[in-house]
Parts: sequence; structure tokens; C-alpha cells
Amino acid sequence: MWIHVCFLGRCPNRIAALLVQAAVIAALIGIGVPPARAQLAGAGPGWQVLVNPYLWIPGVSAKIQTPLPQRPEVDTNVSFDRVLAKLNGVPFEGAAELRYGPFGLLGDFIHLPVAANIPTRDVFFQGGKAAETTNTGTMILFYRGLDSPEQFIDVGAGVRPWGFSATMTLNPGLLSRRVITRDVSWADPLIAARYHRELGNGFGVTGYADIGGFGVGADLDWQLLGTVDYAYSSSVSFHAGYRSIHFDYQPGTRLGVNVHLDGPIFGGTIRF
Repeated sequence: MWIHVCFLGRCPNRIAALLVQAAVIAALIGIGVPPARAQLAGAGPGWQVLVNPYLWIPGVSAKIQTPLPQRPEVDTNVSFDRVLAKLNGVPFEGAAELRYGPFGLLGDFIHLPVAANIPTRDVFFQGGKAAETTNTGTMILFYRGLDSPEQFIDVGAGVRPWGFSATMTLNPGLLSRRVITRDVSWADPLIAARYHRELGNGFGVTGYADIGGFGVGADLDWQLLGTVDYAYSSSVSFHAGYRSIHFDYQPGTRLGVNVHLDGPIFGGTIRF
């Protein structure tokens, strides 16, 4: 990616941490979470729209490769409260599923700006700032292979594109001010499956999994989600569960990133 552009002071480690923080925030506001719901199995054949706002509270562990012989790999752990402090603008997210008969199209989009200060030894440069914008989305076409009042199974395939752009500004010291911009993008093909089971009295359980990358973009890109669901009405339901996301991006001689995020998730689904 772009960590290799800075070799002075301690900025490589801080930029690496910024990249992981971006991944965490993107996960917090919704990379590819499928709508899950109780008492909606066996829905009618007409058009349906499902929207699901939610909050995910994950922890993160990451390994980041650098071009520095003295520090070839950086291990990073980022907490939830530190990530929120790094927002550099207004993030945007939108997620929905459009259904018609046995077919469903799940899509979402994330726009995320973050920034962090870069400490230096205040000789060649007097500190600086690294700013990054992340854009990502998920689109999956589902087919409902099993559909009954008690349960359903969806299988599908899709894609998850990723895009990162970064600008690093170093304030002048002995050397003049420098502004360096880098960007990278890739797309991961995905296969996915989802299962829902009614438990009675408005309660149900849902499990979702996708896996992709396969070396086309990332070497590996997967997600697991399990929730307990409660149907407040025929059009509104609530969910609580646990979610894990992992991706391993190794672009040859450039920066490699291995990130794992997992934690509790709370949300709802609105059906139109």
C-alpha cells in the first residue's frame, strides 16, 4: 500500500496502525452484514426491501508487513475507543437487501475518512499527519434453496471491492515540507450462505458465512455471523449476536496486511 513511502522517524509504525484503525471502523459501520430476521421465513413471492442498522463492537488483532529490514512486521491491537477518535470526517454507510421470490440482492457501501498524527524526531521533519479514506462495498446475489414457515437456506455469490487512498504530510524541519499520496484497490470474489430457524414466540436464530479472495484480490477474505432474533412485528425485528471478519492481503512486494476482527453485534431489520 503506502507505508513504504516514509522511512524517517517513527512514522511507519503509526501509518500501519492507522490502516488497521480504518479496517476496524469500516467493520464497525457495516461491511457486508446480511439482514437477519425472525418470523420472516416463508415470505410471499412479491418484492420486498429489508434495511438493517446495527452496531458492532469488535476487538482487532493485525500483522502488517513493512519494507524496513529492522522491522519487517508490525503487530497491532486497536481498541474501540481509540478508533472512534481517529475519524477525519463524516463516514457514510448504507445497506439493504432487495428480494423477489427466491432471489435476493444484498448490497452495501462504506465511505470512511480517518487520520492520525505522525511523531518524528523533529530533526528532518517537525511531525506530520497521515490521512486515509477507505471505500468498500459488498454485493451478493442469493438464491433461496429451502423456504418454509420454520426455516430457510440461502446460497449465493458476489464480490467485495476494497479501495484505500492515503495522503501523508510531513512538516518542514531541516528538509522542506513533503506531501506524499498513495492508493491501492482490489476486489474479492465471494461465495456465501445463510440459514434461519424459527424457535417460536417471536424468537429465531440466524447464521451467515462468506469466504472469498482466492488470490484474485486478497489471499483470503471471510466473515462469520450468528444472531438471536426477535420479531417485534411483521415488519420490525431485533438481533443480538457475534461477528468475525478476517482478511489477508499480500500484494507481492508491496505492503501485506493480515487483520482479524471479532466482537458482539446488535441491530435491527426493517421490512418494507
